[in-house]
Amino acid sequence: MRIRRWITAGAAALAILAFASLALAASGPVDVSGLSPFAACTVGGPGTNYVNSEVEPFVAVNPTNPSNIVGVFQQDRWSNGGAHGLVASTSHDGGSTWTQRPDPPLDFELSTEFRGPSEGWSGVAARDRAYVYMSTDAGLTWQTRDLPRTLDLPEVGFLTSVRILPGAGVLAYVFAQADGPLHTYASFDAGTTWSRVSWPTSPGDGGTFFFEDAATWWVFQQLVLYKTADSGRTWTRVAVRTSTAPTQVQVLDPLHAWGQIDDGTGVQLVTTSDGGLHWTPMNVPVVQ
Repeated sequence: MRIRRWITAGAAALAILAFASLALAASGPVDVSGLSPFAACTVGGPGTNYVNSEVEPFVAVNPTNPSNIVGVFQQDRWSNGGAHGLVASTSHDGGSTWTQRPDPPLDFELSTEFRGPSEGWSGVAARDRAYVYMSTDAGLTWQTRDLPRTLDLPEVGFLTSVRILPGAGVLAYVFAQADGPLHTYASFDAGTTWSRVSWPTSPGDGGTFFFEDAATWWVFQQLVLYKTADSGRTWTRVAVRTSTAPTQVQVLDPLHAWGQIDDGTGVQLVTTSDGGLHWTPMNVPVVQ
């Protein structure tokens, strides 16, 4: 069973999504998938494995170039759940033709982020050393970027993950399997060199970095808002909250940001116009 994409239906759907400028020819169904790359795999079970089946497809369209489309799907589905793997196909002509992408490295983690149509980063599941992957050809090939060596990495294995910084730069985290980040690093030269990122308090105190720009970040730890202007080298204490700190913060500029607060009774949208000193709840329409 192959996944097929009906061009006429695709054109209508993209038009609804405001991609009306994309012209797709109504030429019939187009093959997106090919023969299974896992046909010889014997791992898995119990259950019946349906080789060459592809299910649960997802499609993403580049908002700046609607001709660029990425589709992913489960390959070789089991009768009782799961599949032999995930496969991706890409199109650069609005879906008229598709190319199945090669398998990512075996230690590849699903924390991949892309900056533009070509530059991508991904974390890994590692044991001997800490590193991440970088791609400069939209995921066709991946190169390792080693993180600084330390002597405290757990022998049972650990994870790395990445986050793209605004404009330029990337953050890399080294996680123990059951703990918070052991180390955090920033690079501004495509992973050639890395600088250590400090946390205002212990990384175990939680917190997520929210980016104003590549150098200016916000983070809440233990109800305290901290800011850095040098990509995490030093931090300044800005404000202390008496109750739940905002999460999912989107920083707009030095003064303005949006966030969410979950006080246990529900999620509330909040905003600040004084750099995070005060947060004001916003009235959000509730669907009856």
